[in-house]
Amino acid sequence: MDACVVQVPEAASTPRAVWSRLSSSSRSQQQQQLVKAVVEHQQREKKKSLKRKTSFPPTAPSPTRVCGGGGGDITNSKLNKAEQEEKQRTKSEPPKKKFFPNYVPRSSPNFSHQRRIDPAMDAAPPPSSSVIFLGTGCSGALPDARCLIHPSTPPCPVCSQALSLPPERNPNYRCNTSLLIDYCQDDGSHNYILIDVGKTFREQVLRWFSQHKIPYVHSIILTHEHADAVLGLDDVWVVQPSGCRNGFSQVPIFLTKFTMDSVAARFPYLMKNKLEEDDEISQIIQLDWKIIEGDIDKPFVSSGLEFVPLPVMHGEDYVCLGFLFGRKARIAYLSDVSRILPRTEHAISKSGAGQLDLLVLETNTLHGEGDPGSCHLTLTQTLNAVKRISPKRALLIGMNHEFEHHKENQTLAEWSSREGIPVQLAHDGLRVFIDL
Repeated sequence: MDACVVQVPEAASTPRAVWSRLSSSSRSQQQQQLVKAVVEHQQREKKKSLKRKTSFPPTAPSPTRVCGGGGGDITNSKLNKAEQEEKQRTKSEPPKKKFFPNYVPRSSPNFSHQRRIDPAMDAAPPPSSSVIFLGTGCSGALPDARCLIHPSTPPCPVCSQALSLPPERNPNYRCNTSLLIDYCQDDGSHNYILIDVGKTFREQVLRWFSQHKIPYVHSIILTHEHADAVLGLDDVWVVQPSGCRNGFSQVPIFLTKFTMDSVAARFPYLMKNKLEEDDEISQIIQLDWKIIEGDIDKPFVSSGLEFVPLPVMHGEDYVCLGFLFGRKARIAYLSDVSRILPRTEHAISKSGAGQLDLLVLETNTLHGEGDPGSCHLTLTQTLNAVKRISPKRALLIGMNHEFEHHKENQTLAEWSSREGIPVQLAHDGLRVFIDL
């Protein structure tokens, strides 16, 4: 039976009309079968229509098959074309980035493999003391200007990095040795104590005081009177507490009589104890000079923290001071040394007065065994001293341009694994949290 031969009136296409016609005795069996087929077809189409309205669109455009008057299949080309155009447009658009406030792409120079944490999601850490390495280099600092003015062939691998990396991302960029102690007292207040103020002090303030949110300095301690320890004194006024400028308070500075005499000869104007009448906005720090002795048995207190002087040799006939400090964790700081005196070594060694939590020790040159006339330790001498003192941890400072930070730290990691004492090179800006 050919469905195309029969013409079904539009009014008869409803189920009510069709079934009323089925009851008529004048209809032949053939006509009744035809009407029944039409009704079934319309019901199927109605179900398909409802299904399309309530279902999700297909993931990919596909031809739509419908039954036509001629009984064949046709394609809904307009719908198919629109879906294809939409798919093509979606492909051409760049994917939308998810919103992560701390996201840094790997291609960025600021990318780090360390896990990035949203500060707003973590509770504030409890108050804690810390030490900040403002400088970890030798007296000439790094990069060595000679390596850039008169480059060698091949160029110095350490100093040449200064031409391609900014200082804050270059651990081989080293200012004069200097340590800032952030001492958190029992009441939660912080006192900031500065050890040594060298030639690069202003640069250290601009870079690390701002980064670590250090507002000012409460007191100063000097190890000796060489240029890399005192020539920045003229710039300390920028970090003095505001009350110092009008004479109400002064910044205490602890030093030996020998060091004070040398500073007075270089900076006589710093020795004034009071401002002149018209000097209320003078750019001169007001210092309270306090003489200490280089004797282990004569400790002193600076900004609430006790310090024990540690005399060491800095050349054949020159005594420099290191310092031992910390009530809870014990830290020894020895920045300029060629030989550690027996009493000093006993005071800071595990086999003597007790094990240190942290030893900060100089290592100036990478190669050699040292000689009697040297003013500094070589790496071999430094590591031998670390083994004798046996601290829980050691950080090395005072390096010249023979030390490439990452390479030498890999070598030190192997040494640490063998000897059981963690030792690494420190770098400028390093902050170590430790309970003092």
